[in-house]
Amino acid sequence: MEISKVIQKYVGAAGPRWDIVWVPVEGSTNQVLVIIVDPPKLGQAPFPCRATGDSLTDGRIYIRADGETREANSEELDLLIQRGSAGAQVEVDFAVEVLGEVASVTVDEENTVDEYLNKMRARLIDAMPRPEPRSTDAGSRRAGLAGLSAYRAAIDGLSPVASALMEPEQRSEEEYLESIDRWESRFRAAWTVALPKIAASQLRPAIVRITNRTTTFFHDVEVKLHLEGDIFAFDYSEPEWADDFSDLELPHPPREWGPRQRSLGIPNYANMGQFYTPSATQYIPPSISYKNGGSVDLNLDVGELRPRGTYESEDEEIVLVVADRSLTSIRGTWELTARDHNDVYTGGIDVAVAGNRDLTAVARQILALEEAVE
Repeated sequence: MEISKVIQKYVGAAGPRWDIVWVPVEGSTNQVLVIIVDPPKLGQAPFPCRATGDSLTDGRIYIRADGETREANSEELDLLIQRGSAGAQVEVDFAVEVLGEVASVTVDEENTVDEYLNKMRARLIDAMPRPEPRSTDAGSRRAGLAGLSAYRAAIDGLSPVASALMEPEQRSEEEYLESIDRWESRFRAAWTVALPKIAASQLRPAIVRITNRTTTFFHDVEVKLHLEGDIFAFDYSEPEWADDFSDLELPHPPREWGPRQRSLGIPNYANMGQFYTPSATQYIPPSISYKNGGSVDLNLDVGELRPRGTYESEDEEIVLVVADRSLTSIRGTWELTARDHNDVYTGGIDVAVAGNRDLTAVARQILALEEAVE
C-alpha cells in the first residue's frame, strides 16, 4: 500500500500493471522486495508519466535502459508508437477437414471398352452386302438372282414413292471400313477423357469443413488448401448424367451400311427448342475453385467465420480422385487469411484414402453391355 501511494500517481489508472513479490534470503531473516511489471503487448500505446516529481516530468515518456531509467529518444519513441499502432495478438485455432470419399478408380478395359468395340464392329460389318457365290450352273445363277443381297433387296423391294424418298449408299466398302477404324480410335481416346467424368458421378462429393475454435470473429475469410500427391479434382455430376453418350462426349459409331432417307428440307421441330431463350437466372458461383497439376489446389471463399463457428463448402461440387492406388493418405497444407488480420495462418492436414472403387459394372451399363441394376 505504501509503495502504491508513491508509484500509482505517476503511472495512473491506465498505466502498466505491476505487483510485488517478497523473496526470502536463505540463511537470513532478510527478504528481497521484487517489483514485477507486466511485459508490453502489441496494441499498447506508450505510457506517459502522469505527475511531476523528483527527476520526473508530467507528460514525458521514460524507458528502462541498461543500468538506467531515462527519457525515450526519438527512435525509441517511434518504436513505442509503432507498438501501439500494431494490432493486438489474436488467439487463433482453426481445424480444416476434407469430408467425403477420396478414392482411386479402376475399370476392366477388356470387359468394357474392348467388348463394346468388338460388338459394334461386328454389327457394322454384318450390315455390309455379302458377295454372291460364283457358279456356271444355270440353276445356281437363278438361285443367286433370287437371293439378292440385303442391300439390293432393301432398295428394290420398296414402292416407287418410298424408293424416291431413299438415297442409295454413297460410300465404298473401303471408305466404310476406314470410317469404322477412325471411329474406334476416336472412341478409345474419348473414353480416357470420359473415365474421370464417370468417376465424378459415382464417388461421394468432397466437402471442406473449417472450424473456428476461438472466440474471435473473422471477416472475409479465404482459405487455400494444397493436397500433395497424385490426386485430381473434378466437377461432381449426378449419377444419371453419365448415362448419355453426348454428356460424356463419346463419339457414336458410323451409320450402318445401307440406304438412308433423303432430306426433304422440312424443319426439324424437335430441335426448335434451341431457338428458345429462357429467362436469365442468377449465377451462383461455386464455393470451391480448383486447379489440377499432379497435386491439386483448392480455393475457398469462406466469408464470415463466427466465434466457435463452422463453415462447410457446398455439397455436390467436386470429387477427389487418387491416381496412385498405393496411397493410403494424402498430406495437405492450408493457408487462411482474413480482413483486418495481417497474418497468414497456416496448418497441416491428413486425408485418408478410401481405397479403390471398381467402376466396371457402371461402365458396362453406360455402354449397354448389361442391364442397369436397380
